[in-house]
Amino acid sequence: MKLFAGKHKLWKVFGLVHLIAIILFLIYCVRTESFVKLELWSDQSYKVIAETPMGKELRYSNTSGDTLRLNLRPWKSIQVSIAGDEQALSVDDDNVTKHKLSFSTGDLHYKMQFPSKNPMISIALFLINVLPVLQVYFLLLLLFFIIGIYRKSNGFKKINWLKQQLFRYIANGKEDLSSKPLKPLSLRIYQKVILIAGIIVLIPVFYLNLGKYSFSQNPEEKRRALVSLEMKMRGEYIIPTIQGEPYYKKPPLFNWLLIPFVDGDNPEGACRSVSVSLLLLGGLVIFFLLKKHRGWQHALFVVFMYLSSMYVTRYLSFILNLDVLFVLFLVPLIYLNFRYASSGRYYRLFIFGYALTSLAFLTKGIPALWVQFVSLMIALIINKKLKYLFSLPHLYGIFVLLLIIGGYFGLYSMQSDLLPYLKQFVAETLVVDMFSFKEIVAHCISFPGLNMAAFMPLALFLPLVLLKENMHRILKSKKLSYLLLTTIAGVSVFWVSPYYLPYYSLMFVPVMFDVLLVLLPDFTSGTWKKALRAYLIFVVLIIPGFITGYINTWLVLIIGLGIYCLWRQSINVLLISGFVLVFWKGVGDMRYYSDTENFILPTKEKCKQIVQDNPDIKLKTYSQETKVNHVTLYYLTYFSGDIVPVSNGKPENDVYYLIEQKDMTEKHVVSDTIPQLYWTFDGDERLNGRSKYHPVYVVKFKQKE
Repeated sequence: MKLFAGKHKLWKVFGLVHLIAIILFLIYCVRTESFVKLELWSDQSYKVIAETPMGKELRYSNTSGDTLRLNLRPWKSIQVSIAGDEQALSVDDDNVTKHKLSFSTGDLHYKMQFPSKNPMISIALFLINVLPVLQVYFLLLLLFFIIGIYRKSNGFKKINWLKQQLFRYIANGKEDLSSKPLKPLSLRIYQKVILIAGIIVLIPVFYLNLGKYSFSQNPEEKRRALVSLEMKMRGEYIIPTIQGEPYYKKPPLFNWLLIPFVDGDNPEGACRSVSVSLLLLGGLVIFFLLKKHRGWQHALFVVFMYLSSMYVTRYLSFILNLDVLFVLFLVPLIYLNFRYASSGRYYRLFIFGYALTSLAFLTKGIPALWVQFVSLMIALIINKKLKYLFSLPHLYGIFVLLLIIGGYFGLYSMQSDLLPYLKQFVAETLVVDMFSFKEIVAHCISFPGLNMAAFMPLALFLPLVLLKENMHRILKSKKLSYLLLTTIAGVSVFWVSPYYLPYYSLMFVPVMFDVLLVLLPDFTSGTWKKALRAYLIFVVLIIPGFITGYINTWLVLIIGLGIYCLWRQSINVLLISGFVLVFWKGVGDMRYYSDTENFILPTKEKCKQIVQDNPDIKLKTYSQETKVNHVTLYYLTYFSGDIVPVSNGKPENDVYYLIEQKDMTEKHVVSDTIPQLYWTFDGDERLNGRSKYHPVYVVKFKQKE
C-alpha cells in the first residue's frame, strides 16, 4: 500500500506539472496575435520592431530596395517605422496577398503567408521545434509508450528473438555469429616514415603566415579578438563585453587565453598561434588516449588524419576558433567516461568527467552538458552500471560541476546582472532561424556527405561502418558500440538543424576516425566485392549533398572513386593524401582556402589611417542597430586605444560616429568610409544568410553657425 501511495503522489505531481504546462501554453496562444511569415520591402529605409508572445523585442532595419524576410513564427505585435513615422502592421487572413502601408515619405509593401494547419497546432509545432526540452520530453514519452505496449503484450520475451534476427541479418543469415578478430593496424617501414614525417612537417606548417593577413570578416575570429581586447583594456576579466556592453553569447575561458596576445605588434599572428597550439595540443592528447589500447601506430595515424583533414588544413588551422579548446576537453571526456565506467572507478568517472565538462562549459556553454549527458549515459548503459547515477560518487561529481561553474557565475553576479547571461545561454541552444520542412529534410539527407567532404580523406571511409560484417563487429565490441553510439547521439542535434558548420561536430571527428581505423585493415585485405559494396554506400551517402547543393565540389566523388578502386592501397592513399593537404596548406594563400571575400577588404588599413589622421579621435556607433562588423570595431579599438561605445542618442560635436548610409541626414558631414562585410539575411543561402558588402561611414555633426 505504501508503494502504491508513493506512486499515487508521483502521478499527482506528474498531472500538476502537465496542467501548469497546458496553462502556460494557453497563455502563450492568447498572447499570440498572429502566426505569419512576412516579406517586406520599400523604396525607403525602414525599421521593424516585432514583439514575441513572451515579450521579447526583435529589431530589424533594412536599406531601401532590400527585402526583409521574417520567418514563420508567432508574433504579438509588429511595428514598422520610416523616418520616425511608426505604424502597426495589420495582419489578416488574406494569405500571400500583397499589402501596403502608406507613410509620409513613402510606401512599405509586404506579403504574408499563414500556416495551413490550425493555429494552435502550428504554435505547438513551433514550440517543439525551438525548445529542446520539449523534443526530449516527447522522445521520452514515446519511449515510455513503447515500453508500456511491450509490457502489456509480453514484448520483452521477444527481445532475444529480435536480437537473434538482427544478428542473423548482419551476419548474412548465418547461425554462427563468430567472426575472425579485427587485425590491428600494422604499418610497413616506409609507411611509418611517411607518417612520422607528415607529423614533423605539419607542426611548423601550421604556424606559417598566421600573421600575414588581418582578422577575417567572418563571425568567429574577429568577435573572439574584440572581446579579449576589451577585457584587457578594461581590466575586467569576469564580464565579457563588446563596445563596453555585456556580451552574453559565450563564456570567457577561451578569451582569457588570448588576453596576453591580443594587443601586441602582430595580434593576428599571436592570437591565431594560440588557436593552432590548442589544435596541436588536442592532437597530442588524442595520441596518448589511444596509444595504450590501440598502439602507437594507430594513435599517430588517427592524429595525422585528424590534423591533415580537409576542413582543418583549409580552415581551422588558419583562423581563430574556440572549438579547438572545446575539443581539448571533450575528446578526453568521451574516452575517460567509458574507461572509468567499464573499470568500475566511479569517483574518477564522475569527478574527472564533471571537471572536464565544467571547463568545456566555460568555453562554449550548454553543448558541453549535452556531450557529458550522452557519453555518460551510453557508457553506463553499455556497461550495465546505470544504477551508479544514484550514488555518492555522482553527487561528488555534480558538486565539482556546481563548484566550478557556480563559482564563475557567483563572481559574475557580484559585478553584473546574471539573469540576461543565463537567458542567453539557454537561447543559444534554440533554433534561432526557422527553417522550412523542406530545408530540414535536405539538411538531414545531406549531413553524412557534408561531413565526409569536410573531413576527408579518412572520412570518405564512413561507409565501412555500414557493411554488415562490420556492423556485427561493432555490436560485439562494447567500446566500438559506445564510440559509435556516442557519436551518433552527440551529432543528432546538428543532424536535424540546418544551421550547421562542420566545426560544430569537431569533437566527434577523432572518435569516428578511431572507429574507422579499427575497421580499415580488414577492408584493405578484402575482396573487390566488398570494396564495391562500400563504394555504392559511399555514393548513396554523398549524392544527396550534390542534389541539395550542400556539396559543391566534384573532387569528393573523384577522390572517393580513387580510394575505393585502390582499396588494397588505402593506407598509402590516406598517407599521401594527408601529406598533399599539409603541403597544400604550407604553400597556399589562406585567403583562397577560406572564404576569399573575408580577407580581401582593406578594413584594417582604413581603420589605421583614420586614427593616424586624427590621433585624439573619439568614436561611437550611431545607434545600437548600426551594422558595424566586429572586425571594424576591433581595429578602431586597437589603433585608438579606446573602446568604441554606442551613442546615447545625444549629438556630440567632438565625436565621430560610425553610421550606415540609411541613417545619414543633412546634419552629418562624412569624414571617411570603412569597407566591411556584414552578415545579412538571404533565404537563398543554406544558412539563411551570408556576408555582404556593407560599408560604414565615419561622420560628424555639422557645427551650428
